Amino acid sequence: MNSLVKYLEWDSNFFDFPVFKIDYTSDVEIEKVFSVNRNQTALYYVFSENIILNASVLANYNGKLVDEKVLFTKQGLEFKNNITNSFELYTETIPNDKLYELARISGKYSRYKTDKRLPSFTFEKMYNLWIENSCMNKNCVIYVCKHRK
Repeated sequence: MNSLVKYLEWDSNFFDFPVFKIDYTSDVEIEKVFSVNRNQTALYYVFSENIILNASVLANYNGKLVDEKVLFTKQGLEFKNNITNSFELYTETIPNDKLYELARISGKYSRYKTDKRLPSFTFEKMYNLWIENSCMNKNCVIYVCKHRK
């Protein structure tokens, strides 16, 4: 396997087909990797410092850009202490139905939901697993906001 390509064992086991991470250097290198595995179902996560979207490379290999990380920051925000709802620490190790629902809502626009080529079970399975792991993680703090009626 090319040194730019890393096999992702956990992801591959989760999806039940090979998943790879590629550190992007050029379209030529990516085409070499894709051409080797042309007849194999696989998922490639491509990481790059710059936006890369060569439509012909994607089209040649049934590729699709489904996720782009964007980071927004703003300085000087001030939070006023006029919140009327109460926040409570969630201490259970198993999520309740509302947390499962909130986890799935948070993933509504994720690649697991928007990419129709992924198996349909992956979205719900991924976000259920995420909230379960969060509840079991002693280093993760979960606050629940209770709305007053």
